[in-house]
Amino acid sequence: MERFRFFSDNLRGELTSVFPSTTASALTTLATGEPSLRHGVTGWFICIPELGSVSQILHWRPRHGGGEYPYTGEISRTLLRAEPIFAKLEARCLVVVPQGMVGSGYSRDNSRGAQVTGYNGLPGFCRAIDQH
Repeated sequence: MERFRFFSDNLRGELTSVFPSTTASALTTLATGEPSLRHGVTGWFICIPELGSVSQILHWRPRHGGGEYPYTGEISRTLLRAEPIFAKLEARCLVVVPQGMVGSGYSRDNSRGAQVTGYNGLPGFCRAIDQH
């Protein structure tokens, strides 16, 4: 169909994720270009034996409560087994995340090479994109 020609003419490769597409797995796939099997984030909660805990990976804290895990970069880069694609691109990249996640270990590691901005609510999300 002619109206879909733009997509077929500009296809550069495949991007796969998980089924069902959990937020944590899908966001990590978008940031790294790798499927869950490679990047290691298979759902909202994942077991991290190195930390002795089940983690809420996007908030970089234990599922059972408490504050964030200490951020060292080394631990989170070891656990998130794929590098984000932003530093490899020849374009300015913007990652827009909920304000409460700006600066979390997960956000820092999966946004390397991109400009990160936070938002509150849908109007704030739209403003964040419009301002950049």
